[in-house]
Amino acid sequence: TGDSGLTLSGVGGTTVVVAPKSFEFTGMPTEPLVAGTTYTAPKLVARHYVDTASDITACRTAGTTVNFSKELTSQSPTLTGTRLEPTGTNSQDGTISASVGSFISGEGALSLMWTEVGKLTLTGSISNYLSSGLSATTGATNVRFAPSYFDLSLVPLTGCTGFVYSGQPFGVTIMAYSAPWGTPSASSITKNYDGALTSTPAHAIALSETTGAAGTLANTSVASAAFTQGQATVAASTTSPKWTFTAPAPTASAQLPTSITLRATDTVDTGITSSGHETAASATVRRGRLRVANAFGSEKLALSVPLSMEYWTGSYWAASTGDSCTQLLTTASGASSAASYTPGATSTATQACFGVCTSASVPNITGSPFDYAGTSLVGSLTGTLTSTSSSPSFAAVASGDSTTFSAGRLSLVMGAPLTTTGSLILTLVVPDWLQIGGVNPTANVGFGIYNQLGNTKKIINRREIR
Repeated sequence: TGDSGLTLSGVGGTTVVVAPKSFEFTGMPTEPLVAGTTYTAPKLVARHYVDTASDITACRTAGTTVNFSKELTSQSPTLTGTRLEPTGTNSQDGTISASVGSFISGEGALSLMWTEVGKLTLTGSISNYLSSGLSATTGATNVRFAPSYFDLSLVPLTGCTGFVYSGQPFGVTIMAYSAPWGTPSASSITKNYDGALTSTPAHAIALSETTGAAGTLANTSVASAAFTQGQATVAASTTSPKWTFTAPAPTASAQLPTSITLRATDTVDTGITSSGHETAASATVRRGRLRVANAFGSEKLALSVPLSMEYWTGSYWAASTGDSCTQLLTTASGASSAASYTPGATSTATQACFGVCTSASVPNITGSPFDYAGTSLVGSLTGTLTSTSSSPSFAAVASGDSTTFSAGRLSLVMGAPLTTTGSLILTLVVPDWLQIGGVNPTANVGFGIYNQLGNTKKIINRREIR
């Protein structure tokens, strides 16, 4: 061992076997290690102890047994890697590759790779060294692995590919991948990045906007619990991300269609991001509105009220012809259950449900209910219908209406009041991203009125064409 005056001699021809005291890992990279990356810098070192004082109980430091593996029958330790964390249903071992090369001066180079994330327990050991019954080991060494990168997609509503409206919630999908860096594949998803597993390696994700566009990204946190086997899918909802223009109103230079790009960043291991994997994380943001046109016609026929989705170009409101996602969801049970208007009475904002009703008593509906398969609407009718007979109640929404905008357009069909004539103000209570200045779109609706001047004497014949 190099200690002065200390020698070791065989007695009576006895062979003395001296084994390493232990093995030690050196040169391990700073955690977390990257899943799928092969590490060759770490070493496994065969150790003995060197006394630093004459007292045998004094603190000792480890030295290297440089002759290890130079035996007549060369000896080599076994390197093993086993998953420690996470545990639970759906936890994965992945592919663990752990080996040690030839020893030089008591040190052997490692080759270490794990395709999954979590904690891996590494052990280097040798047993029955030179048939002596002696053994040496590193003991358990735990190493933490994390994903190589995220792949992020911004998910507009189906039917509105490539754009969202300012202030409209949208969905995102985040995938956690192992190396190598390149085109993601299903086989490289790190499935242990799962919020439901015990001792999960999944963390909350922070979303940010990278282009510097003038606006605000809200609801930017994706919880670790959203991840299942390496994938987080956040559907559009009131708590999902949305991007809103900073400017309060559309002008020639404000609230123009703007491209945004999102980025996902691990909130613990902040070096793990979606940078370089954001080709699907971009969308154009438009300042949108819903416009309702005035409509008038016979009290004997159903009346079609034109609706159109529009967006601000910088100089005018253009038809949002790419919008085939916004929905106006009428009640499934038909016109009579949607809402009614009593002839001969003056309404004070009787509610007419043009969407998912929250109550059977339609007049008591408040707020703006809508779902995120698209947009449901709530309308109100105010005004006076006059009648000299006890005519049936006015059905506000005819059953069987089309429910989804096509190329930005849709007609709301209102049931015929038959013997009742008069005019109403139709107000659609829409989500805030379809309002302008917090104002809901309105239109005048007339029954028994055949032109804009209200002149009925010029009508010779009328009929309904289907």
